Amino acid sequence: MCTDLDTLSLNGSNISSGALCALLRDYSEKGEVRARGTGCTKISITNCCKVGDAVLEAIGTLLGHSVETLVFYKCGLVSDEGLAYLAQHCVKLTSVDVRGCVQVTSKGIQQVLRRCKNLDTIFIPKNSLTIQERNKLRHSFPGVRVTFSSQ
Repeated sequence: MCTDLDTLSLNGSNISSGALCALLRDYSEKGEVRARGTGCTKISITNCCKVGDAVLEAIGTLLGHSVETLVFYKCGLVSDEGLAYLAQHCVKLTSVDVRGCVQVTSKGIQQVLRRCKNLDTIFIPKNSLTIQERNKLRHSFPGVRVTFSSQ
């Protein structure tokens, strides 16, 4: 396995959360990324219908010290619970994309915005928030570019 992985990208994969968690554990253990303080900085998971909160928990636990960019586009099993775990453990996050994650609500988004102090961009599903909630987010976090998408 590659121990110098900078980016992990899966598009339209049929991989399960369990299999992806095992891959992340294997990478973390073999690469000794936690001890070195380095590791994968970008993870992009798109159109993977079997990927859910367990993967976000594994990312937080295993790569929270290094990951800066997370894309979970159209991953229907990702929810506020997974976002809360990421927000707690991924201290270097600068960009998050959860468009198309239908279980994500303002609760999870607010967790990320409050806890991820390095965050400068977040892409979120437009229908997960009311107009009032969208306006409040923009005003409450002026240093973060909040982009709403109908996709």
